[in-house]
Amino acid sequence: MRLTSGETAQAVLSGLTLTGGSGETTSTHRGTGPASGGIFCVGASPTIIESNIVTGFSMAGAGIYAWSTDLVIRDSIIRSNEAPWQDGGGVAAHASSSLEMYDTLVSSNLYLGHGGGVSLGASSGTLERCTIQFSFSGPDSYPGAGVWSNGALRSCASMPIP
Repeated sequence: MRLTSGETAQAVLSGLTLTGGSGETTSTHRGTGPASGGIFCVGASPTIIESNIVTGFSMAGAGIYAWSTDLVIRDSIIRSNEAPWQDGGGVAAHASSSLEMYDTLVSSNLYLGHGGGVSLGASSGTLERCTIQFSFSGPDSYPGAGVWSNGALRSCASMPIP
């Protein structure tokens, strides 16, 4: 799914299931290739509610790729996505993006760069009551298998794993 036309927070994506996407070709801070096998969001500010984003494959942000975006995610599942070349197996939010994520499961994502679950590159994030688990990295990966940030992580309150 591509959101690149300045969509606002009133653009609500609810009840979606996105599976098996392979990414939108784009240029990132590390080169050109596919970004986001699920939701590709550049210069937009959508709200994602009660959605499942699974088995995406791309260079960065295999589940959700956000560039210069204000993104809200609630009550969703981001699982089994692969970003074997760069950042954010589950979610990559870069370029002064703002990510707010609540009551969301980010699980079993693969990455090679930063942030297997969530990568915040020069961006800010609030993660509350989220479970971020079982993210896997390649042998030459950078730190942050669960969450990586070189921006401002305002809050990171997790819910217990049963």
